[in-house]
Amino acid sequence: MNEVVRTKLMKRIHKNKDAMKRVASAYCPKILKKLEKSKEFCCMFTTEWSGGERFQVVGLGGRFVVDKQEMTCTCRRWDLTGIPCCHTVCAIWYNNENPEFYIHDFYKVETYLKYYSHLINPTTNKEFWLKATAPLVLPPKPIKPRKGRPARKRRLEEEEMEV
Repeated sequence: MNEVVRTKLMKRIHKNKDAMKRVASAYCPKILKKLEKSKEFCCMFTTEWSGGERFQVVGLGGRFVVDKQEMTCTCRRWDLTGIPCCHTVCAIWYNNENPEFYIHDFYKVETYLKYYSHLINPTTNKEFWLKATAPLVLPPKPIKPRKGRPARKRRLEEEEMEV
């Protein structure tokens, strides 16, 4: 079973690495699709600027506070995924900026390729493996029975023995 898993992992790593080398954008395609969905919902929200890096976004679901410097939103979607949510995209567009600059770095293609840079080496068939000469598991040491009567389950204290 381990051989099957190892072989599948070899194929998967090679396939994913080749697919990601063909990507033209700086970020992974699935992440950009999620960002596009967030952009579609922006028309349902209005943005109010507080003067700093914080914005108040009002719309469906209530009021949300977006902090661009801390990269947080009160809906917590941006905090948890690293992909700007629809509230964040509204706040970013309010300043005429590109939402792609606010995607976390671990969604970049270069980071993905770095994760898939390792290789799983191929192995030979089982017939060519070296034979083990020593036993793999040592037998347990024999247990010698104790002499005499077995001890009680609980030893009594001095005060309990006097009574």
